Amino acid sequence: MTPSPRLRTAAWLLRGISSLPGVLSLANNRLTFTAFGSGNFWPGQLRQLEADTGLAQLAQRLENDERAILFDVPLAEVEAILFPWYYFSGGVKFTVGGVRYRFGFDKPANTMITGDVEGNINEIARGRQSGKAWRKALRW
Repeated sequence: MTPSPRLRTAAWLLRGISSLPGVLSLANNRLTFTAFGSGNFWPGQLRQLEADTGLAQLAQRLENDERAILFDVPLAEVEAILFPWYYFSGGVKFTVGGVRYRFGFDKPANTMITGDVEGNINEIARGRQSGKAWRKALRW
């Protein structure tokens, strides 16, 4: 098997209008997402994520602002990779272990300071750059 490139970027797990910050990384043909706290997920969304992933105490750990690895899987186990056109290169969807994940690479608008136009534009550009790097890394 050809080694995968190494890539590590900020990413936000998206569910509805809520987001969970973390880091998406690819190294040694393994894809990993580490969440950092609960973001703006509601308690019910955290419990649903715990049920979907089967990770015991996940909701409590995230509510306590702990780091938690949601998945760490061989790249070969990642299915249905999509880079939807309507994400404008700033996001990806895929399935791991039967769970559908949706990630954005730019900080969600509902977590940014309003009125900071230049900062928001820079964030969008950074997110699109990350999305393009992921598209290349996942050979999509």
